[in-house]
Amino acid sequence: LNLRELYKNNGGVVLNNGYVVGIYPYTSTDYEVQQMVKLKNYLDERNIPLLYVNEPVKYITDRVIEEELGIKTYVNDNTDRFLSRLEENEISYIDLRNSIVEKNLNSFDLFYKTDHHWTTLAGKMAAEEIAKKLNDEFGYKINLSLYDTDKFIYKEYRNAWLGEQGKKLGESFVGLDNFTLILPDYDTSFYVSTGKNTRAGSFGKVLVDQSRYLTENNEDVYETPSWHYSYVGGHGTRVRNGKNARGKKVLVLGDSYEYTMLPFLALGLPEVQCLNMRAYGGNLKEYIEEQEIDTVVVAYASFMIGAHDNQTASNYAMFDFF
Repeated sequence: LNLRELYKNNGGVVLNNGYVVGIYPYTSTDYEVQQMVKLKNYLDERNIPLLYVNEPVKYITDRVIEEELGIKTYVNDNTDRFLSRLEENEISYIDLRNSIVEKNLNSFDLFYKTDHHWTTLAGKMAAEEIAKKLNDEFGYKINLSLYDTDKFIYKEYRNAWLGEQGKKLGESFVGLDNFTLILPDYDTSFYVSTGKNTRAGSFGKVLVDQSRYLTENNEDVYETPSWHYSYVGGHGTRVRNGKNARGKKVLVLGDSYEYTMLPFLALGLPEVQCLNMRAYGGNLKEYIEEQEIDTVVVAYASFMIGAHDNQTASNYAMFDFF
């Protein structure tokens, strides 16, 4: 019946390793590059540095899909051309695919089988790579030892939840996913604002909703909200570090990957804010000026490149900076 391809337009295809993956069409990258150049020019006038972060999908080479399923996908090809054009326009970037290769990691291990999001481990890794880049090229002095592996507590929940892709394809088909809760094993203090509400407390108290993991809240995996969103780093989030309260403000223009990246990035910065352009209806220039932003980081999953080709796509406005 070739069930592995049955739902390729409704959640993704299933590879032999059990991971649900997406298939992505070719794009010119013209609109995305145009908008990034406009953003850079605007920020240059105000001496505000710009950094782009490429957040990968589960496979970091397109030929994996063609060799296994005979299907063409272009997400990494699109990304390669886009990043090359950013380099031509002197826009600094991080390609996290390179980090995966350098660390000799399997890219699939950094993602959930039944959900398109990356894991908490990947979010932590990305935050550390961004922190290093900010130190090396942007004049920051972030204490990178805050990200040392042995300075965190890890608690694994096995076969605990069903991701967004899995809910479309069915638990009996793709199974359940594991989840790793990661918390700093040192004192932390944060002020976290979402909308008009501000909460104060430790990382584990205000940046993670640990009630999401309680057994009684997970009796129906189809009704249970995604565990990915148990971390607090989405649109409209503002995180001030009580242990490192003075210094530069970083604005992250991100997507839902940032739920598990932003909290870890906040460990080393005085203040981090996040906007998601598909949800933000305001004027980006006014926001940057009113908030007195010092650095702008655009952190996007690779499949955001090309979303503007389809006006009905949920991610259509992600590069609508101006």
